[in-house]
Amino acid sequence: MTEGVHVLSSTLREGRIEQVLAKDVLPSLARFNDPATLLAVTGLMLTVLMLLLRWRGAILLGILATTLIGLATGMVRWPELALRDFLPPSLGPTLFQLDLAGLFSQPDKLASILAVILAFSLSDTFDTIGTFIGAGRKAGIFDRHDDEKLRSGKGISSKLDRALFSDGIATSIGALLGTSNVTSYVESAAGISAGGRTGLTSVFTALFFLLALFVAPLALIIPASATAAALIVVGILMISSIGEINWSDPDEAVAAFFTVVMMPFTYSIANGVAAGFIFYVLTRIVRGEARKVHALMYIVTVLFLANFVIGALK
Repeated sequence: MTEGVHVLSSTLREGRIEQVLAKDVLPSLARFNDPATLLAVTGLMLTVLMLLLRWRGAILLGILATTLIGLATGMVRWPELALRDFLPPSLGPTLFQLDLAGLFSQPDKLASILAVILAFSLSDTFDTIGTFIGAGRKAGIFDRHDDEKLRSGKGISSKLDRALFSDGIATSIGALLGTSNVTSYVESAAGISAGGRTGLTSVFTALFFLLALFVAPLALIIPASATAAALIVVGILMISSIGEINWSDPDEAVAAFFTVVMMPFTYSIANGVAAGFIFYVLTRIVRGEARKVHALMYIVTVLFLANFVIGALK
């Protein structure tokens, strides 16, 4: 799971890309006559160079340098902004605007509605778990002991439990406010690779988010090419943990492989986690070790399979 998150972080771009496995077009090398591609490659080379020179904040400096190059060459344009653009938007149109009655007003569509809710719940839950484990291990915040306490403990007894609880509260509050999903993102790996290891990092991140309410329009000048280069470098820095997988053991290697490759290929942490669960359970059953699999693993695997089946029937 950890390695899949790292591979995914190196393939992220601004906006949603199409799912590779669901299309007839194979991924290929980009054309270097595209200005955006040239800018991204230039930014990548600059960031790697600063990283090799041990410059602190190399990733952030790489983003700034790429943006400045884009402005100087005309690839990036300064947005036309007015003073009102720097004022935070009103929450009035979205605050507590819940239509629960309308959600269940059509009984014949109840199954589809529940399927959508299930899909969102599974996606958010396992995206968050994957991000916490992947990024948290690299930061030294979580380790295998924390994973075991999460599985065997009761209530909110481990660091991972507390992290997931706070993430769930934030997601719920964000939904009531009508904002985009308030959760943990794989892009957090960029801050970890820059040295963020303690709670003080989160405090400053929160302060900068508060500041972002007023200066967010300035972020429009940062091109996707700059952030793409940064995330590729983050993937390079964090994929080292893939060596911890025992590739000579098929029981571990099969599930690990599908977890790692499905995340970037489908652009989804949840899909990678689902593949890992399914192949892990399948491997144990074939090996005659079905009793060694926790009942919760079977339940989650069935839910993942149901989610895929429902998606195929739509």
